[in-house]
Amino acid sequence: MNEEPPKRNATAPTFQDENRALQELARELTLLRAHNLQFKEGDPQDKILMFAEAALVCLTLEHFVRVVLGDDAAEREPWRSTSMRLGFSSSHSSLG
Repeated sequence: MNEEPPKRNATAPTFQDENRALQELARELTLLRAHNLQFKEGDPQDKILMFAEAALVCLTLEHFVRVVLGDDAAEREPWRSTSMRLGFSSSHSSLG
């Protein structure tokens, strides 16, 4: 009854290989987060890029969801439809 996991073909592309744009977004987010974490409470805030970090988080998350949904994700599909397709609660009426 023990089934072996399917053997991966050495030439088959990995998730990371197939989604280079997502990989680059994650890399940029990591660099930006590291930059923002250098600052401590009381430091001048003119060099902190909090808004940029928040925007990049949203962009990366959206790209990831579209990768996961694949062809089921329409280019201009509102978040409400996408979240319902993913099985999220519809109680967040402010989204979409």
